[in-house]
Amino acid sequence: MDFSNQTVLVVDQGLYVHIAEKLAESFGRVLYYCNGWRAAFPLSARYNVGAGIEGVQRVSNPWEYVDAADLIVFPDTYFGGEQEYLRSQNKRVWGSGHADILELHRDELKTVMRGAGLPLGPYRVITGLEALRDCLKDNPGVYVKGSVFRGDVETFRNQNWVVTQPLLDDLASRLGPRQASTVFVVEDPIDGVEVGYDGACIDGQFPAVACFGYEAKDAGYIGKVVDYDDLPQALREVNRRLAPAMAALGCRSFFSTEVRVGADRRPYLMDPALRAGSPPSEAYIELFSNWAEVIWAGAAGEIAELQPAARYAAEIILRSEWGRKHFLALDIPEPVRRFVKIHGHCRLDGRDYAAPLGIREIGAAIGIGDSLEDAVGAAIEHAEAVAGLELEFDRNALNAAMEAVEQGRQYGIEW
Repeated sequence: MDFSNQTVLVVDQGLYVHIAEKLAESFGRVLYYCNGWRAAFPLSARYNVGAGIEGVQRVSNPWEYVDAADLIVFPDTYFGGEQEYLRSQNKRVWGSGHADILELHRDELKTVMRGAGLPLGPYRVITGLEALRDCLKDNPGVYVKGSVFRGDVETFRNQNWVVTQPLLDDLASRLGPRQASTVFVVEDPIDGVEVGYDGACIDGQFPAVACFGYEAKDAGYIGKVVDYDDLPQALREVNRRLAPAMAALGCRSFFSTEVRVGADRRPYLMDPALRAGSPPSEAYIELFSNWAEVIWAGAAGEIAELQPAARYAAEIILRSEWGRKHFLALDIPEPVRRFVKIHGHCRLDGRDYAAPLGIREIGAAIGIGDSLEDAVGAAIEHAEAVAGLELEFDRNALNAAMEAVEQGRQYGIEW
């Protein structure tokens, strides 16, 4: 389909400029808005996200452009209400709708999983930081997950009380009076291997082609393209059982899962991503060549099949402590530019920057190929080509992911 006369508006929070950049290859006009810059005392950092990118027009207020947009894309969560309203106005909207509660509200996810007949590992819902302290003192090894406010607390493992106590002390100071009412989900570890579906979900339906893969947590990812019917049974089972809830909640979006499979071969859903996950969206945005068609159709409740550009993808997370709080100047050679995806990406005075978003993960280098070895080699080559202050990546991350492939075979997950 020819989109050269179509306008797309991307409403983001800074992580997914690469989605707008990819759509700019197909659409005549791409508008990009980074949510969060407007405040009583606004900062320029988020305002500049998306600025200077070829084919992308950064805008300061998305509502001024809604009427002009033929397609509105929400690659991140937290915008369910806006999407519901825009759809009520007959706008073509790509986004997870209110299905984002499955990712953002950990306790609600457990309720939905139970109703869907998915297996649940041992867990408890705990209200208040003092109750959490009491729990963690006697339960080393458990995982702690917060809800909604990812900036307050991300998932962490309670190695033991000596290690965890300072983290909770810091959290108490940041939560202030909310520490007594904050809800946590505490999960026992499940032995096995973690694997995930990565693709799209349109009103509870899934394209006939997708990818699945393994992540080295916050370090790297490897993925493989397969026909949907050839996905590991554990991943298809999770998707099948979640599909009614996804449809009812208005999901027309990117969709990824993290599923734990152990000796009992049962699929334990650990986390769903009702957005362009990071990883693997930096990789699959290049692994498939026709996202413009898929998103355009999906926003109207129709399925356009994904077209693979290669069979395998690999991704290496790029990190910089300097980039957590400062604009990070990046030297990205032109031949590898397509394969380097930057969070908070902007171009100021002709130079690439990662605008500070409060995290050290400033983007990713990816590789695609018709063998896993080719994809991994390309990802490493592209990562090595990028220069920036305190920029680093884990050279062993993809080895760990490939080791997970062999472990997965022990649990019936063929690669």
